[in-house]
Amino acid sequence: MKLYHICEQLKWESADNAVYAPDSLNEEGFVHLSTKEQLLKTWLTYYKNKPGLTCLVLDIPENDSSLIFDYVPARNEKLPHYYRSLPRKYIIDIQPIPEFEEDVIAFFYGL
Repeated sequence: MKLYHICEQLKWESADNAVYAPDSLNEEGFVHLSTKEQLLKTWLTYYKNKPGLTCLVLDIPENDSSLIFDYVPARNEKLPHYYRSLPRKYIIDIQPIPEFEEDVIAFFYGL
């Protein structure tokens, strides 16, 4: 299943070689992910006007028990959460996110 994770480029670059564990894993117990359809809304809600971001493109097996779609009342939808560190083998692409909003919209639709 193709999913996406937005993160700070510098944090991604300093991550462990075998797995990726963003701050949210320790703070909330999971890694925040988005489907392609949710990606732009995620960026607009949490990351708009924040420079130095990158988008990890993931291919996570649908039967991976650490992947759960949880209902998030603030978004009124189910969002994918990954309940352990992300194995690097699931990361199939890394794309820097453009700085300007009009470029970001085209970027996400082009993924």
